[in-house]
Amino acid sequence: MKILCPVDFSTSSKNATAYALQLMQKFTGEELVFFHCVDYLGSFDKLKVAKDILKEQAEKEMEKLILETNIAFPNINCKGDIYIASPKALIPKYTKEHDFDFVVIGSTGLTNLKNISVGSVAETVARNVKIPVLIVPPSASFDQVEDIAIGISEDQLDLPNPFHSIQTLFGSNELHFYLVYFFSKSPSNKLDVEIHDYMKGLNHSMHQVLKKESISKSLNHFAQNYRMDWIGILHKHRNWFSDLFHHSILREELFNLEKPVLILAN
Repeated sequence: MKILCPVDFSTSSKNATAYALQLMQKFTGEELVFFHCVDYLGSFDKLKVAKDILKEQAEKEMEKLILETNIAFPNINCKGDIYIASPKALIPKYTKEHDFDFVVIGSTGLTNLKNISVGSVAETVARNVKIPVLIVPPSASFDQVEDIAIGISEDQLDLPNPFHSIQTLFGSNELHFYLVYFFSKSPSNKLDVEIHDYMKGLNHSMHQVLKKESISKSLNHFAQNYRMDWIGILHKHRNWFSDLFHHSILREELFNLEKPVLILAN
């Protein structure tokens, strides 16, 4: 497994880094790449000076991160990469060009402002890469990866199943997928049979839950009550016009994180 871990050296980013390292250690990953973008805009002389200072600071931080990693995890193959570019634009492209299997990224960054935080970068990455993305909140600590709560809807069962690739990726038969369907009026009578066919060959269970609040909060509560390790979301890739006018669970979930969120594109 080859993991990309975008970093900005904030507290949240360092926590995501630690989480990625634990994943690499547990599942014997092939390579871990720490990736940093110096987000430089403009061409004025003062901005060029600022760019050089930021790049130099980033290089020192990256060197420190690699050194600490090599000392603490000598068996993990890791490296750092720094670019002068917008992370929102470059990370999806970099992920595809270098054949990564998995992305681990922090949910927030150096500021709490959603429009310019790593949170917005995390959302952009989750929307635009075709591989699984794990978004790690600042409070999350790695324990185990066995139980994953996945919020689903009936129309998603007509799409390709992404769960087999997750089980293969982690090389573990210990994964258990808890598929959670939230209904507003009454449970679905046919969903259990459809889920059984959809999840054939995978450890899973089906849960139908009355939606009393937003799906995001309901899924968070389910994950807490059943002590899930991760929350999972099946994310449909839409065009920019649909994204502009359609409210997505993804945005709501990202800023209400209590558990790491696994984004699976289908």
